[in-house]
Amino acid sequence: MSQLTNCHKILINEYNHAAPLLAQITALIHPTFTSRNQREPQRQTSLIRQIIFILAAPTRRNSRAVPCSGGYFGKKTAWTTLVLALFLTCASNLATTLAAGAQEALDQRAITHLQSGTEHLKRGEIELAREEFNNTLKYESSCYQALNNMGLCDMRQGMLDAAADKFRQALKVNPNYVGSLNNLGIIRYLQGHYEEAIIFYDQALKLSHNKDSEIHTNLANALRDKGDYSAALDHYRQSIKLQPDYAAAYNNLGLTLLYMRHEQEAAVQVTKAIKLKPHYAEAYYNLGLIYKTIDQPDKAKSAFEKSLSCETNPTYAEATRKIISALSSPKTADDALKRGCDLLGCSNWNAAEAQFKLILKNAPGSAVAWNNLGLALARQRELLEAVRAYNKALSLTSGGFSAAHFNLGQALKEQGDRAGAEKAFLAAITTSHGRHPEAHVALGILLKEDGDKKGAVQNYKLAILQSGDTLPVVHFNLGIALETMDSAREAVREYRIYLSQAPQGANAESARLRLRRLGIEL
Repeated sequence: MSQLTNCHKILINEYNHAAPLLAQITALIHPTFTSRNQREPQRQTSLIRQIIFILAAPTRRNSRAVPCSGGYFGKKTAWTTLVLALFLTCASNLATTLAAGAQEALDQRAITHLQSGTEHLKRGEIELAREEFNNTLKYESSCYQALNNMGLCDMRQGMLDAAADKFRQALKVNPNYVGSLNNLGIIRYLQGHYEEAIIFYDQALKLSHNKDSEIHTNLANALRDKGDYSAALDHYRQSIKLQPDYAAAYNNLGLTLLYMRHEQEAAVQVTKAIKLKPHYAEAYYNLGLIYKTIDQPDKAKSAFEKSLSCETNPTYAEATRKIISALSSPKTADDALKRGCDLLGCSNWNAAEAQFKLILKNAPGSAVAWNNLGLALARQRELLEAVRAYNKALSLTSGGFSAAHFNLGQALKEQGDRAGAEKAFLAAITTSHGRHPEAHVALGILLKEDGDKKGAVQNYKLAILQSGDTLPVVHFNLGIALETMDSAREAVREYRIYLSQAPQGANAESARLRLRRLGIEL
């Protein structure tokens, strides 16, 4: 009876409102206590040990730290576990097991080490935390909270594989432990395995009855980076509904909207994140990306500067400094060209057009600016103006500008001028001393469409050779050409090479269908 009394003291110290409930449970089981040494199934004792560990830990709080620590538990979950475990014990009349389990769980050494380790982990004192969790496991080898937190220590130090192993060990003890499922999802996400991350997050979310805002956001991040923007938006909004002051959800919702080219709405959501968390470096950074995308460099620079002032990660800080430097007002023609090329790289065609036109006002003899202006115009389907820009670049270089020849060929092909396109691609190859793999590919496609299969095959093979075999799609195109020439064996080889280099490529399914049609089972 003294052991049960001690158990009550610990519970009451953690949760004062527990006393009435425990008094009722004690009344139910008190008459059955005996002094005999009875052995009951180990699972009941394990449940009791887990109750004590859960109640000895502080409650989980909402924070930016999305990984789940074994030191954080919701009160509702803890009391549900307590009542359920004690009810099972009462129902099976295992009073002696309860007494023995309480005695075993009352070993304060394991509890103290677990609590101490959790505090060290929260303060970022990784090695001290690791030592405390190791000490916990010396006394309670099946303490899944300590195993989980050991994994967090490994994760904080970049040892992702070791961390994943710890989380799996925790799940062997408790397969339904939401914290370790969530953390395994984070590991696979960081390693770029989004499909696997989604599986772990889904499991964790179901076990939390879809009520965990952080897991909703983690799942949404994985869905977004996998390219499923619609599903990602749904989970971000569920996260916000569950926790309207969760800044990370607004921030990531805004970033996803930016990817979907909804810049204005993206700015609204990221701004909400900043209002909730005024020193949020990542949110300011994303706001800078939004302004940069819509060609508001001054606002973008201001947002990046605010991000830098809040940033604590040295690597992120250095990357932000480089962006701020690039956004500074161009002082030379080269700087202006670089800015225009950056806009092309961001697919901001309208802003790129304006930038190159500005350059040409001051430097009308810049062949590079004319060529790049042509690219911006062509992307906006202004093909006639693009052709004029490419021809201007060629006139300034006496026809010695291979990139302008190639781009001209692409624009002429889009206009339906196949003869002019072929001439431009040949000129691109000639001015590159015969080495222009992209022009060979484009020329090969033209020749195949015009019925010159041998010419197409020759150009595809030259493209493969000159590119160092870094253009997988050429193997697919070559396979089609060979197949139409009744060279089935060679076509099969090319389709297989393509699939080995680009198993998830745009033409992968078509390549597999063609192989099956040729009698090849995959």
